[in-house]
Amino acid sequence: FATWAPALADQFFAVYQASFRERPGYPDWSQGEWMAWLETDDDAFRSELSLLATQDDLPAGFIVCDERWIVQMGVRPDRRGRGIGSALVIEALKRIRAAGGDHVLLDVNVNNPSAARVYTRLGFERVGRRARYIRGLK
Repeated sequence: FATWAPALADQFFAVYQASFRERPGYPDWSQGEWMAWLETDDDAFRSELSLLATQDDLPAGFIVCDERWIVQMGVRPDRRGRGIGSALVIEALKRIRAAGGDHVLLDVNVNNPSAARVYTRLGFERVGRRARYIRGLK
């Protein structure tokens, strides 16, 4: 795994786009907008907890974490089903634990049952359900 670094920002963003582009509600942000969103989330963005996975020397998946929150995890569609997402989560959990974390939270969209299954297999428990609303103004 490669740990987040400014020099890897383009690769993280490319995997983000590939991972989520086809999902309903994809915001189609620029790289700057995506980074601003990551850096202004509820907790402090933790570069040392955010990882890029490669397979066959190509960026394949990423995970972005705050202190006790998995903000976003994605795997390129052509690389799914190979354990990349699970490996990213497991490594992030190790790093969060080593940094003093005693629990980790995350959100998963209801329209993404495969991700929910991954998290359940890794020991996450559903503790609630919440809705987010958005209205475009273009």
